[in-house]
Amino acid sequence: MVKYYFMLLNLTAITLLPALTYADKLDEICKKQLCRKPFTVSLQKQDGTHFEMFFERVAPIVSNGWISVFPGETLYIEAEPQGQGLGNFRAVEKNSNPDKTLVFEFKQDEGRVDMLLKVHNPFDQELKFHTVMMLTDSDKMLKTSSCSIITTGDLFEHWPHEIFQLLFFEFKFLAKGAPMECKF
Repeated sequence: MVKYYFMLLNLTAITLLPALTYADKLDEICKKQLCRKPFTVSLQKQDGTHFEMFFERVAPIVSNGWISVFPGETLYIEAEPQGQGLGNFRAVEKNSNPDKTLVFEFKQDEGRVDMLLKVHNPFDQELKFHTVMMLTDSDKMLKTSSCSIITTGDLFEHWPHEIFQLLFFEFKFLAKGAPMECKF
């Protein structure tokens, strides 16, 4: 049986923390920032079975520069340019500041196994970030490629299998003339 965890992240490593063991810590975090309400992840699996998990505890959306997204979510993340990239990430309930709000949409269409991600870059520079994913049959985070996002444009990513959670980090602006690449 695979154990599932909320992801709380620090600056040096990914730390998997059992959800109920750290309930008080989660409550404290969510008093200071926007967190998810209790939610259910429901996915069609490649083997024809259905995966479903209910999270009774609230969960942070942003933690130490990392952004987590679950299937079925559309997230609005305000960010500010810092040096050669982005920082000061803050999850918000609606896109009130479209000139500084990243938009993440992650879904699995009904009756399909494959997963679709759309990310909107509101900034006037091309953007690149790293992505890791957690599948439904493992508690490990796996690297996955992600493509650069054009200036004030959208990125579309596709995976042929179900994904339980995606995490995004290290948001960097591309230098002028740098190649647009799809890699980790």
